[in-house]
Amino acid sequence: MKNKQIDKEKVRYLCRLLFDLTKISVMYVDNLDEIQAEFSSHYIINPFYNDKRRLLTQLLTYPKYISVPVLQRTNNLENYIVVPVVDKKDNMGSILIGPVLYREIEEETVIGLMKDGDLPIKKKAELLHYYSCVPVIDKMTLIRAGTLIHYFIYGKEINITEIIEQGLPQNHPSLHVRSHLDITLAKRRQNDLIHHDLMIERNFLQCIKDGNKEKLVEMLGNYESLFEGEGVLAKSSYLRSQKNSIICLIAAATRSAIDGGLNPELALTLSDLYIQQLEEAREIQEVIAIRNKSMYDFVEKVHTNKAAGYSRPIMLCLNYIFNH
Repeated sequence: MKNKQIDKEKVRYLCRLLFDLTKISVMYVDNLDEIQAEFSSHYIINPFYNDKRRLLTQLLTYPKYISVPVLQRTNNLENYIVVPVVDKKDNMGSILIGPVLYREIEEETVIGLMKDGDLPIKKKAELLHYYSCVPVIDKMTLIRAGTLIHYFIYGKEINITEIIEQGLPQNHPSLHVRSHLDITLAKRRQNDLIHHDLMIERNFLQCIKDGNKEKLVEMLGNYESLFEGEGVLAKSSYLRSQKNSIICLIAAATRSAIDGGLNPELALTLSDLYIQQLEEAREIQEVIAIRNKSMYDFVEKVHTNKAAGYSRPIMLCLNYIFNH
């Protein structure tokens, strides 16, 4: 199908073929955001949306002049690839392939989504049923489906990296980071707000990797002075900024503990639990207490692990037994 004149009937036929081949829902929407064709094995609407128009407002946010497929993700973890249908620079509409999930969604995640979206708990069964009906595929399969549609419409090959780079709205905050970088750096220098020495951070994390409890306790006792100049990670709330900073610290400490020989599943689960606890904290003193307790916990477990003196083959065996 060449781009000289796009036939809407052929677009509908193409959508039908793709659905028959992949069993992934396909929708064709015109330039007025009206659904002209839809093929799906199930017509269940996500309980988060009253109608499909609310869904479309999340997906049709790309610049109208592009013809490259765009990866999109809704606020409710559904993934789509959108192929703009452009004829002589005029936007004729879009082909939406999805929803799909990249992995199965657990009940705990669904409950979290419901809290975020103020959805009543009585909707839980309906929501779980919806997600159970959404096909689970890997990201590259979704990208290839979009690439195939693009080739049939325009007769042109497209590099997958071009697709991955698309998808941010023109006013997305991440597009302005580079323009703010020089200004922010200048302000920090002017006010002597230079970030802490990275060597201090390396020494701190090395304590965890080595299981050096005494040195870690000493550094934690001087944490505020050692890490003076920490960046602001949330402008609107000091508490939120501190939480974000400690989440970064816990993530780094988790990797250091794993490098120090701690079982990865144990370390990552410990990290999850402390971050969840951190999110529930409402006072800065509680946040600091969780920071200190998590660091103590990581270094203690690495220390105990090293004290056992197991060889690497034995550790591999123990990790296998732990995981299975």
